[in-house]
Amino acid sequence: MGAKIYLARWLALTALFCGPLLADAVCVTGGMCDSMWQAFPTLSPHAQGLGPPGFAYWDGSSFDGANANIGYFIDGTGYFATDPNSPRTPLPYWANTDGSAVNSFYFESFGVPQIATLLETNGLWSAEDSIGWYDPNSSQWGWIFQSNGITPDSGSVVFDPTSTFGLFFVPDSSTFDPTKSYFTNASMNGIADADRAYALANNITLGPETGQHFALFQNGASGGYYIGIKDRSLQVSDGDYNDMILTLNQVPEPGTLLLGVVLLGLPIWHLRNRRGSKPV
Repeated sequence: MGAKIYLARWLALTALFCGPLLADAVCVTGGMCDSMWQAFPTLSPHAQGLGPPGFAYWDGSSFDGANANIGYFIDGTGYFATDPNSPRTPLPYWANTDGSAVNSFYFESFGVPQIATLLETNGLWSAEDSIGWYDPNSSQWGWIFQSNGITPDSGSVVFDPTSTFGLFFVPDSSTFDPTKSYFTNASMNGIADADRAYALANNITLGPETGQHFALFQNGASGGYYIGIKDRSLQVSDGDYNDMILTLNQVPEPGTLLLGVVLLGLPIWHLRNRRGSKPV
């Protein structure tokens, strides 16, 4: 995953001693901000393998095991009953009132750098998956976690997106190709090579990849978010959204940072973020 900044312990303790971190706004493309939060639903039971989803779009079945979707991670039950990374509380999630996905949303950062903490990966391709940010209004983008062929450890990075940014996920690659990536604006989705190959081998005809690959939950403890990602095409795979799980927060203001360092005596590193242009 390249250089990593191990801030997870510092983040938790800073939130404890210095109060909640700043929060981004989440906005529906062309609509309102912070207006689509829904109460955590009752999770449906899911056997291992394919099966029908529950009320929320991310409450799906999983090849990883029984009751293994991102909702069970958030709630700290089922497959994730002993997972130390789980918040173990039913957090509000970003969706329409009928539980369906908001298929295009972005974050408003107000120009403040972000801290992303990778909690875990559960997919078979985790050593090859990457995630980054993009500006929906320009060609600017940058990596958050970039794969290097080694299953990633948990850890945190600081990145500096534009004031308005979305997220993209690249299955099986350390190269950003929009035609093979999945976006928080699902209308921009491509389809990964592995998904096309699987569909061809199983006589599945693929249409446009219009589904949302990101599940977003409010993190009341920090003012930030838990994010679960679905790595494969929704047309050929399960619906667990647990293949990459991370948190997103704004970097605390300098005064809070200094106080946190004094109180906790922990070093802080900054990852130089790389920006570029989307490939044509």
